[in-house]
Amino acid sequence: MVSCKPNTADIIDLVSVFRDLVNEPRMRRSLAKNQSRWNKLCSAMDLIEDTSMAVRSYSSQSDTSDKGKLYLETYGLLQGLKLRQDAVFDLCDALGSRRSKGGFPGLDNVRSARVSVAGHPTKKQREGGGPHHLVQMSLRRNSLQIMSASANGPKFTHIRLNDLIHGQEAELTKILTGVITDLREAELKHKAQFRGSKLEAVFPNSLSYSFEKIYEHIQGGPLAGLGVWGVEQVRTTLTEYRRALEARDIQIDTYDAIKYHYELLAYPLDQLQAYLQGKESEIPGPPAAEIFAYFIEGHIDKLRAMAREIDEDFGT
Repeated sequence: MVSCKPNTADIIDLVSVFRDLVNEPRMRRSLAKNQSRWNKLCSAMDLIEDTSMAVRSYSSQSDTSDKGKLYLETYGLLQGLKLRQDAVFDLCDALGSRRSKGGFPGLDNVRSARVSVAGHPTKKQREGGGPHHLVQMSLRRNSLQIMSASANGPKFTHIRLNDLIHGQEAELTKILTGVITDLREAELKHKAQFRGSKLEAVFPNSLSYSFEKIYEHIQGGPLAGLGVWGVEQVRTTLTEYRRALEARDIQIDTYDAIKYHYELLAYPLDQLQAYLQGKESEIPGPPAAEIFAYFIEGHIDKLRAMAREIDEDFGT
């Protein structure tokens, strides 16, 4: 007979949603500032998924009369359940979340059964019960009986393993759903601060005029001296871009694409400015200078496009 399957897929799905949230570049960079915390969070996510697969495998097996196999699977299940809820607690701890605080009878039942059967059955427990004995003739895939020593004589407790699984599933789902809700609400609150304030606005319309003066300077036009001014305007725009990103808790290296285009501009800007000022430069003449200017303009456009995407993400 096949045991009733718990909703372990729901737990795995929730971890997948959670994993996507914490791996969003801005949030990941913030969490990874504390490497120990980030490592703990990653370990917890993996362990919740791994133990959920183990529970799902246990629940999908057919019943058996092989006592050795039943002992191995029962011990493994109880240890896996305890590991899973500990991993959820550690996930909350890594985030500073209080979602795992409070009373959770379903989790307490798992912990009690695990201690009595697969944790410390030979020891007397804090509440006075024990040592404990798993009654071999009672052992089935979905149930077992424990005989516990007590001052009033032996006490028998019947445990349905599926009840433990389902009870834990319900409460871990509640905790994880709450953590995900908190993360999403915090993200929405952060983004709401910038409604009406567009990142793209740091790229002024006058920037096209700045490049016009750069090209005129290269070609020796009547207002050639304004080319250096144009380069300075580009530099000012990049500085404002960085500041606007940081105000949104985004660093230049938060997004690889932004980091790539932003840092790639330093060398050509330095060389083009030196060339326009008549200083030593690796630019040999006007044709090469125009290529440098065209390159700079192209990467500025890339950064502007990414600013527009961030604005869309922030809902401005």
